[in-house]
Amino acid sequence: MRKIFTSVLALLPLLAWGQASDFSQMGDSITATYSWISSTKTLTLKGLDKKAGRGMILPDGATIVLEGENKIVCHAGEDDSAIEGLGSLTIKGPGSLSIESSGNESILAETSLTIDGCEELAINALSGEGLYSYGTMTINNSKVYVISHEEEGIYPYGDLSISNSIVNIQCEKDGIDTTPNVTISDSEITISNEMDACLNGNVTAINSTLTLTANGTDEYDCCFDISEDPALYSFTNCNLTLSAPNGGSIFSPQYESMMTKATQLNFPEGVTMENTLCRVAEASSNSYYTAVIGAYTLDENLNIEDNLIITEGSTLTIPEGITLENSGTLANAGTIVIEKGGAMNGEENGEIIKGDATGIEVVEGVKAYAQDGTVYVQTPSRMPIAIVSISGATVARAEQEGLQSYSLPKGIYIICIGEQTFKVRN
Repeated sequence: MRKIFTSVLALLPLLAWGQASDFSQMGDSITATYSWISSTKTLTLKGLDKKAGRGMILPDGATIVLEGENKIVCHAGEDDSAIEGLGSLTIKGPGSLSIESSGNESILAETSLTIDGCEELAINALSGEGLYSYGTMTINNSKVYVISHEEEGIYPYGDLSISNSIVNIQCEKDGIDTTPNVTISDSEITISNEMDACLNGNVTAINSTLTLTANGTDEYDCCFDISEDPALYSFTNCNLTLSAPNGGSIFSPQYESMMTKATQLNFPEGVTMENTLCRVAEASSNSYYTAVIGAYTLDENLNIEDNLIITEGSTLTIPEGITLENSGTLANAGTIVIEKGGAMNGEENGEIIKGDATGIEVVEGVKAYAQDGTVYVQTPSRMPIAIVSISGATVARAEQEGLQSYSLPKGIYIICIGEQTFKVRN
């Protein structure tokens, strides 16, 4: 009798899946393609390939472990999700999962959703949002691909954190929509939408690449939503590609768009960029340019077809093995450093330090380097400087502002600028 009961229990999830797989009400179950351990609330998918009329329901605190390649096709009612967590839900690797769903959200967590270490999580949401949580959402060490045909791509009510991940979203409405905070670090984010904003919320991005395309035709279809209560956007050590090709905006039009005035950029209030390369194509304002803000080093070949802007006080470094093809115009109010083995083809103007320069030092607007028998010192304001030879003799002393040159014999020099010290070889 026990053997028969156990067999029936093992079949229950399979029988129920066509209607509703409610793992929150189920005891242990082990099959060839998945296992459910109720004591640990762990559902392991092992090469699952399932079509279902309704989705699965998991208890608060449940974990889905992916092994191998898994696939779920779930065309459910409008109130059903392909996967629903009744509280917090964690989906972790090392395997992959693809979901095609209609009805409600593809994946719903009623408190928090965590995606960790997934080789690939691919969602095709024919209706409803792709990823949805009533609380926080965390994506870590994962590849996440979301297509949402009618709604938002990723929609947490709480904070969203993305780290060490690749996230690609194609959607009808907002790409990432959250009113609190979005934190992105060491990640690659690509968002393309048809209306509303690619990113909505207070965004802090560090060491990341973001490619945002607002395909809508209305001026309120934008890459970044800045509402009546301005959101805050902060980018540090980032590579941004922002485009609104069909009449939309980079920023929502309540605030001034990111336009150029000579070699300066006007960002809306609450937007800061540091050590960032920003490429902008905004059809509505006929604004096409690539701007360097702060100190930025190219890590791959770059072709500029329109305008290249080095903003005042900024430095673009082209390292060995990297080529900058500049077929447009150049507005250089900062410095371009071409290291030995690097190359820049096209227009040249402003300050360009070639590969034979030595001892290049740049600290908060203060700069010191040597090139062709001349020592160059740059200060952002009037400051005392002293140049001392390696033997200890002071060979130059002055108060200067801006860029000044000092012709000196070959040798090693210590340059004191205010309280900062640099060492260069002439």
